[in-house]
Amino acid sequence: MTYKTTLLGIALAVFIIVGFNHPSVKAAQTGWLWGGTPSADGAYQGIGWIDASGVTVPTTDADLSGYAWTPYYGWLSFTASDLAGCPDGNCHAYRQGSAIKGWAKFLALGTNGTATNGWVSLSGTGYGIGSAAPYAWSDDLGWIDIAGLMNVPTVNIQFQ
Repeated sequence: MTYKTTLLGIALAVFIIVGFNHPSVKAAQTGWLWGGTPSADGAYQGIGWIDASGVTVPTTDADLSGYAWTPYYGWLSFTASDLAGCPDGNCHAYRQGSAIKGWAKFLALGTNGTATNGWVSLSGTGYGIGSAAPYAWSDDLGWIDIAGLMNVPTVNIQFQ
């Protein structure tokens, strides 16, 4: 047996063991989002870096879940139970094909300055994952680069 054949056999065995013994394996993609700079009129502050390592993006059409964190604005939820009462459409964050749609929400945004609601639209006309402009929009905080939800350097496996 050659070295390559042995490695291939080990990789196949691991794949079979993980795949068949854990039927609810899903990919959790992690990455960083960027919230841009403050508006020229001072209406909103720059969000800065957002750690999305706690957000789970499914590999097929399904809801996202989990939380992202920014030290300036707190938790950004992608969990459906936090998204009831969104401004319009489907009140959840979800994957549809290669697009991310729906809503996310900064949970404590109403307590920070002039921001009032914390809603973040994950897609709209001309923006969102799956479009030429991978951004989300917050009426309170402006544009957020959300490409980090899909284009990440690693994929973690979570067993449930």
